[in-house]
Amino acid sequence: METRQFFKNSEVGLLIHNEGCGRFETCDVHGNRVNGVEVEKKCNVVLDSCTVHDNGQIGIHMHNNSQMVLEKCEVHANDIAGVQVAMSSKITATHSNFHHGKTGVIMVESGGGTFEHCNFYENSIYGICLKSNANPELHHCQMYKNKGSGVHAADRACGSFEQCGMYSNGAAGVSVKAGANPSFQYGRMHGNSQDGVVLYAGGSAEFEHCEVYSNAPHGVEIKEKSSGTFRHTAVHTNEKTGVYLHESGSGTFEACDIHHNEIYGMVVESGSTPKVHTTAVHANKQAGVYVYSKGLGTFEECDIHTNGLSGFAVESGGEPMVLKTKVHSNKEAGVYIYGEGLGTFDDCDINNNGLHGVEFKSGGDALLRGSRVHSNKNAGVHTHENARGRVEQCTVNSNMLYGMAVKSGGNPVVTATEFRSNKQVGVYVYADGGGRFEQCRVHKNGMYGIEVKTQGHPVVRDTKIEKNKKAGIFVHDQGTGSFEGCRIARNEGYGMVSKSKGQPTAFRCNIVENKAGGLYMNKGGGGTFEECEGQMQNCAKNKSGGSVPTSPGAGLSGATAKFAAQLKSPFKSKSSTTGWTASAPSQQLAAATTSPTTSAPLMIDDADIDDSDDEKPEMKTYGMLIGSCNISQMLDIQK
Repeated sequence: METRQFFKNSEVGLLIHNEGCGRFETCDVHGNRVNGVEVEKKCNVVLDSCTVHDNGQIGIHMHNNSQMVLEKCEVHANDIAGVQVAMSSKITATHSNFHHGKTGVIMVESGGGTFEHCNFYENSIYGICLKSNANPELHHCQMYKNKGSGVHAADRACGSFEQCGMYSNGAAGVSVKAGANPSFQYGRMHGNSQDGVVLYAGGSAEFEHCEVYSNAPHGVEIKEKSSGTFRHTAVHTNEKTGVYLHESGSGTFEACDIHHNEIYGMVVESGSTPKVHTTAVHANKQAGVYVYSKGLGTFEECDIHTNGLSGFAVESGGEPMVLKTKVHSNKEAGVYIYGEGLGTFDDCDINNNGLHGVEFKSGGDALLRGSRVHSNKNAGVHTHENARGRVEQCTVNSNMLYGMAVKSGGNPVVTATEFRSNKQVGVYVYADGGGRFEQCRVHKNGMYGIEVKTQGHPVVRDTKIEKNKKAGIFVHDQGTGSFEGCRIARNEGYGMVSKSKGQPTAFRCNIVENKAGGLYMNKGGGGTFEECEGQMQNCAKNKSGGSVPTSPGAGLSGATAKFAAQLKSPFKSKSSTTGWTASAPSQQLAAATTSPTTSAPLMIDDADIDDSDDEKPEMKTYGMLIGSCNISQMLDIQK
């Protein structure tokens, strides 16, 4: 039937039922009180180049296993829906438009079918709405400028959308709830007013090779125990956050690219648990990933880089698990744990960040394990403001200032970690910083291995402090610290320096083979040293020709000495005419030696020596005087 009008009927303009069939071309169906076209009970109808509009309820209503083909049709301005497909009916629509109604197409009760090259636009609610096990396929379709969502799925609906666009809608590009699970391939969700994609109230969806961009406020929002799967999908340039998970949202992100969002790349909060794998999160204006308020999640083999603040920020009980991930080139800290933030960072590579590699602050207490922290602009690891933090089996190297800095109540626990080749200090503890360092190796740093000052008070056990450019350990300006069972060797300066009221405690330490000498105290520096051992190296005659030991124990009979009292006089004396003398150390040693059954710490204070450069090897220094110690090096005097 061609070029007919079906209009202003009391019920339905065109009714096909009871297995009826027919083909209608260039027909105009409009102004009917209920439905424009109704097809029911296994009918098979074709509408070609028809217009169905301004009907009182539904433009085309299909139900009871009916089938229909729409070709080049215009379905618009119907009061409830342009098309409703229900009760296992199937529609095939090509090059057709559904617009200016309440909803362009509604599919319910296992309705299905195929839409190709169709447009769903400027409807007052949804472009297309799927409910109650509906399961259509859409290819190369566009859903745009609808006042609600472009695509809405609920109540166990499914559906497949391939190479479709959902854009400029008044709500979300795609909204999914209540057990629905549609899938999208090569889709574009952009310019929507309330998220590119929102999954809520138990909804789920799958997205593959999609692009979600320029939406307000978020690219993807997952909440209320909903879940999504995103593979090879780009989420970028959204007005707030690329991906926002909250209220126990979850989801899987694989090989995605989340970038250039106005605030965060990804936010995880309130019990949400995403799984993020091989995903890049970069160039977002603030943090790349922000986990807080008991947010969780697993991030594995990701690349977090060039974000405007931190790469990874965690606070308020957030506790992500981050595995084998690169965190680099962010403008501030690579990883920022603060405000009671938690989490585990395992086998990560954290490098070239604009501030610190890892920063623990304000009660932050994450675990950094088996990771490499290097080439950051300030410290590799910075712990302060009563933060804790655990660092295990890591390598912290080649940072521009410090390997690790601890201050203002920071109290990290560091075990089996290597600090090497940092430009200034391997471990720097100051301003009431603390911490426990066990079985570490601190070596080849540009200045000191460990520096402690201004009430810094670390505990260092069973640690090797070697081959640093200046002193192995430098304690000054009222710094303290306990060093137990450490090996302090082969440093370019002294093994240990204490000055300006520094008060270290060393117990059973081995301080040997340091180029400038073993122990150097000046300007009120002191300390307690028990059961330590030092060895003399490279001794020679002094300026006045006095006798100086040239092998371990020479001139001291391999003395094992215990000191009954603290030595307050200078350990070395200086001659105004002949320079340093070799006799003063042995004279003081004899005066202070007691029986092996008594013991007291040695303190050397206010030494009258030139301290213009405490670390120059040419300084004339003593080796060590230590309570209950094996002293085989007493002098290291350059010719």
